[in-house]
Amino acid sequence: MDKKTLILLLSVLGAMILLVGTAVAVLYSGTYHSDTEEKIELDGDLALLSLIPSDAVMVANFNSVPEALTFFDFPAALAEQDLFSRLSSVAVSLHYAGSLVPLYIFDTGRASAETSQLATELMDFAGSRGYFAEYIDGATQNGLKGRLTKRELVLVSPSSTVLKASLRHIERSVSVLDINGFSEAVKDAGSSDVLAVSNLHFSKFVPAVLSGRYGSETGFVSSLSDWTAFDITKSDMSNVVMRGQAYSDNAGDTFLSSFAKTPAAVSTVDEVLPDYTVFAASLPVKDLGGYRQALEAYMDSCQKLAKYKEKLKLLSKQKGISPETYFTDLKLSEIATATFKVGNKLERVNLMKVKTKEYKDSAGVHEYGYPGFASALFGALFNIGDESFYTCRNGWIVCGSREAVEEYSSGRAMEYTLKNFMSDNSRFSLSGSPVRFVAYSSLVHTPKEAFNKNMLSVTDRMKDGADYVPVVFSVGKQNEYNIALQKAGIRKTKAPKFERDTIVIVPKGPFDVKNSGTGKMNKFYQQDNNYLCLSENGKPLWAVEFATPICGTAVNIDYFANGKLQILFGSTSKIYAIDRLGRMVSGFPVDLKKEILLGPGLYDFSGNKRYNVMVLHKDNTIAMYNLRGGKPASWKDITAKDTIKSLPEKIELGNSTFWVVRTSLQTLIFPFMGGETLTSFEGDKMIRPDSEIKIIDNESVEVTAYDGKQRIVKLK
Repeated sequence: MDKKTLILLLSVLGAMILLVGTAVAVLYSGTYHSDTEEKIELDGDLALLSLIPSDAVMVANFNSVPEALTFFDFPAALAEQDLFSRLSSVAVSLHYAGSLVPLYIFDTGRASAETSQLATELMDFAGSRGYFAEYIDGATQNGLKGRLTKRELVLVSPSSTVLKASLRHIERSVSVLDINGFSEAVKDAGSSDVLAVSNLHFSKFVPAVLSGRYGSETGFVSSLSDWTAFDITKSDMSNVVMRGQAYSDNAGDTFLSSFAKTPAAVSTVDEVLPDYTVFAASLPVKDLGGYRQALEAYMDSCQKLAKYKEKLKLLSKQKGISPETYFTDLKLSEIATATFKVGNKLERVNLMKVKTKEYKDSAGVHEYGYPGFASALFGALFNIGDESFYTCRNGWIVCGSREAVEEYSSGRAMEYTLKNFMSDNSRFSLSGSPVRFVAYSSLVHTPKEAFNKNMLSVTDRMKDGADYVPVVFSVGKQNEYNIALQKAGIRKTKAPKFERDTIVIVPKGPFDVKNSGTGKMNKFYQQDNNYLCLSENGKPLWAVEFATPICGTAVNIDYFANGKLQILFGSTSKIYAIDRLGRMVSGFPVDLKKEILLGPGLYDFSGNKRYNVMVLHKDNTIAMYNLRGGKPASWKDITAKDTIKSLPEKIELGNSTFWVVRTSLQTLIFPFMGGETLTSFEGDKMIRPDSEIKIIDNESVEVTAYDGKQRIVKLK
């Protein structure tokens, strides 16, 4: 298993928590395997796990040491050292000590009378990186059994407290193997590359991955089971699959054993989800009565049944029909929830697949008379807040806010379904095998604020170079957990008929500018009170009063052509220039007579510092100006039917210059003096908004169309 794969695995784990944390809270699914009272010993490739303290939050065992260290965020340089390629195996665990702290246990070879050179090098190296290390001679160490009595071991951790706790556990022959479900979980995983998560300590793990409210709905996971263990496999560099099950000692006290008796079914929700879905979770309901019985058995076991029934009774009284009868009359066969973006706002809908003729397909938006019924009967996952409206599409009732439902009634949500998009671009599917539950997340579309800073750096690396990163989590017929993640390039998409992405992002800075007085790079930025500021190496240089927000750019300009640089920026309808001492430059501001949305971009086409600027105006036009506010005589403004998203990109072919303009739906290319586009393509031949523009020769460029094909476009 290679380094890139292990980085993928950590991202899978983060994605899994994002999915499972919210999904399992409603699913109440999994399989409990009841432990025997006899402790299961692990030997061979898994022997190192017997040295891990019992308070571990997560445990992993790998036979590839360098990659495992990269996986668990050992100093990056370590994974590149020849030293670690000489080690045979490593066990890694995470422990909570105010934050998650790793412990690494290395097998450095057969024990002998003297410490080996390999063990000495490892301890010296760990010390040089600020880590603590302890040497163990298996032949003389108390508390060891079996194979480990013949091995030489080195324990490493950034925390001396965790390291000392580990040594105390070893002396007493106490380890994670004594925790309910762990040994059986790891043994049944069937691989020496295994990852196990402690559900009991899940609340300590969540803050290391998720931020704020995104981790608030994960509490149920702690009661799901004692451990969830995953066997790690992959098909190639960009695909990772993890399969596992939950293990516990308390099957009689939970809903899980009851849920295992309910039938699985094939989900079809991907047929009515938009391709831009951020998150979705679905529960096929083949036997609604059986599911209700299992759910009530669980509620009774945790003393929540009375409160559960009271809520159902209250809704029955308010609406004149009980949620149970309502969904039975609908002939419900699947219930799902999904999140997607409408404009710049995330919206949620509930989707119910029904067979009743009462709800026929309708393009209209109607008031929904049963808000809260889905969450009352099926759990908090279906509590979407605003459930005021509904529409019907392809046998599904779609409920949510007016804006969310209008995505369906207008046709936008289903013009290119998630099923078709995944078929075009992914090796995974939501509608393959029968499942008891399935969830989907697109990491590319998941809001960054969902992850904490440390996890965000991992997911950013994981998404790097990938256009599409789907994660699919399911619970199968045998109640096994399946997690699949793919890094994919988008091969094919369908040209959209409707404009959705109408929000233009206006950067707020800080902006990098050069200080001609010091020769150093400075930060130019605006405070909340609109004051303009300049800092160098984090030290403020000045702050100047200003009245209005700047328009997303700040660039250096040598306005007087004397080597002294000023800072050019836009605000309202004007272009401003300020010098390195915070003084406004004579001759500015220049009023363009029309509101600026984004800009300016600065250009010196002749090389003689006779500057031009380009701005994106609020009326969706791009215009070119000189620094007196006049347009070149032959210039014609650039515009588009859909929203222009950014300032144009300049490309040069031979002696000719062209402008690449990205809109919400496509990429357009214009001649140097603006006017009509040179790429007025339609349908799937339109150039994708994210297409690379590759220069082929002095006349042509290569682009990527919506049909996935690379096309040569002749520009002159």
